[in-house]
Amino acid sequence: MLLSINELRGRYARAFEGMGFPAGLAPDAARIAATLDILGDDGLSRVLDRLDRLDGVKLPVPDLAVDGSSARLDGHGGSLLAVGADVLDVLDVLTQQHGEARIEVHGCRDVDFVTGLGGLAAARGIEGALLASLEDRERLVRVAQRRAEVQEGPPGTFAGVPADGLLVLGGQFVDTLDASACTTTLGFGAFDERHDDALENGVRVDDADWKRIYALGGRLLVPEMGDAAANAGVGGGTPF
Repeated sequence: MLLSINELRGRYARAFEGMGFPAGLAPDAARIAATLDILGDDGLSRVLDRLDRLDGVKLPVPDLAVDGSSARLDGHGGSLLAVGADVLDVLDVLTQQHGEARIEVHGCRDVDFVTGLGGLAAARGIEGALLASLEDRERLVRVAQRRAEVQEGPPGTFAGVPADGLLVLGGQFVDTLDASACTTTLGFGAFDERHDDALENGVRVDDADWKRIYALGGRLLVPEMGDAAANAGVGGGTPF
């Protein structure tokens, strides 16, 4: 099935709302997930694999402690899909205030969506570096000029990356990164090319999996239809 970028993001957003994400947070989670699909990294199956944790679960409220240009954010076991937007807000504020930022994110699950978080940062015009420790490698996502680049290296490539979250850097701290041991798996140019291709030709997703996402968003239609039925005939109108 081929979807436009707008349809992909829009239906994801409705699905996240159907799962219980706040209306203001659902579009950010949608962009994080959709970025992976746009880049060919199958965000759809990653979301569906985690439905047992994401669907209907009360989202924890992150705790934030700030000391100058450094901060520590505790996600209390929440998904990066839910915590990521807050992380970018902190990165943006600290970088603007101090010219640099260093944020340790702990207690955060689903860090394999870090590339998608880079896509959200690029869309917002936020620049910096996002580092995550995955199963057998460390991933660095650089964001600059509304574009993202992905590099990967062996475990221990970067110091201070939490095992249960992310290390997020902004401003001057980004310049201290040594990525000489990394391989670039997605350059800035390739990021642009895949995004442009998706804009022109659409994004291909699995039909059966997409029907499940569509059904999650369909939950929102139940109260809407109920309200319409209750108001039918008011003022001589119809629910259609």
